[in-house]
Amino acid sequence: MNSAAAQTIGTRQIGLLLIYVIVGDNLFTLPTVVASSAGASGWISVLSGLPVGLLTLWLMYTLCQKYPGSSLIEISRTLLGKWAGSLVAAWYLLYFMMGAALVLREAVDFINTHVLTDTPMRFLMFTGTVCVSFAVLKGIEPIARSAEIFFFTFMAGLLLMLLLTTKDIDTGHILPLMGKGPLHIAEGAMYSIAYPFGESCFLLMLFPFIRHSRHTRRDLLIAGLIGGLMLLLVVLWCLLVLGPYYTGNELYPSYILAQTVNIGHFLERVEVILAINWMFGVFFKCTIYQFSFLNGLARLCRLQEERPLVIPGAFLLFGLAYVISPNITYYMFTINEDYIYWDILNGILLPLILLAASRFRPKRSRTGTGTESESQAQG
Repeated sequence: MNSAAAQTIGTRQIGLLLIYVIVGDNLFTLPTVVASSAGASGWISVLSGLPVGLLTLWLMYTLCQKYPGSSLIEISRTLLGKWAGSLVAAWYLLYFMMGAALVLREAVDFINTHVLTDTPMRFLMFTGTVCVSFAVLKGIEPIARSAEIFFFTFMAGLLLMLLLTTKDIDTGHILPLMGKGPLHIAEGAMYSIAYPFGESCFLLMLFPFIRHSRHTRRDLLIAGLIGGLMLLLVVLWCLLVLGPYYTGNELYPSYILAQTVNIGHFLERVEVILAINWMFGVFFKCTIYQFSFLNGLARLCRLQEERPLVIPGAFLLFGLAYVISPNITYYMFTINEDYIYWDILNGILLPLILLAASRFRPKRSRTGTGTESESQAQG
């Protein structure tokens, strides 16, 4: 594909994109699902799930390292054959398409209920679709460069919110440490593994674009560790300040946490800063998922590039995001609880099956994308 050959990104850039995807919408939603499962021990769930999450990233890297220059589409076809491999590839494309629509709908619901309450939802969804589609049209390299530009603001805003709420910490909120028992803590750990790290399977689509170095694996694991620690701090602070009950029952506990900031009746309303941070993460996550979907579809259909699919993909994104959920409550307590199984399947089980299958199939040395190799062979 021409786009794969024309645009590349460095290991630092893919690491920043990974942090955006890990934190992304989980900045607002993960504290709720973890606290509702593990209660005051929710932070233990996130902490115990972090090593497994890093192991998941290592699994994805190891799989792609065996087939350099190939994306998930070519890897699945190589290992499973033409028909079974294409079926697995189509399954992942459905996952990326649904993921982009869910993230967009989640962002629109938040804006519509907390910021622009009188603005029609269709207008907000149209605006978000245009922004995402424009970024996808420009390609992965401008997306990664934009992630570098906004990352300092992203980190500074989050750390500022945590710093300003330190005075309201009550350590009694996280006691007793194992209050709901190990089974509930394990359930919370599954959420903290599936949502941040299972959804990082977009890496399987972006490896052909990476300018690899000998530190690529290390940089990806460090990025995963940074993203996981950021979520750990957010969950811990929500529990320490708000308590397990409000953290587990509020739709956006970290947003409520930012609303508690009041320094001498002078420094207030910093939740807007957190909301902007969250929108950065949501934008990059939605954009990466939409790019993975369209790029993978182009590879599956053996098109030269994904640009002709951007406008049809925008219509699909807008329509699917509008009909996928009636409201945010349905998303949080119905879709979100079942979505974990899809994340585990696509982020852990299927890559593990592909990695196991690679031990029984000869490794192909590829210098370009699978689509280019196949085209040259046919020519």
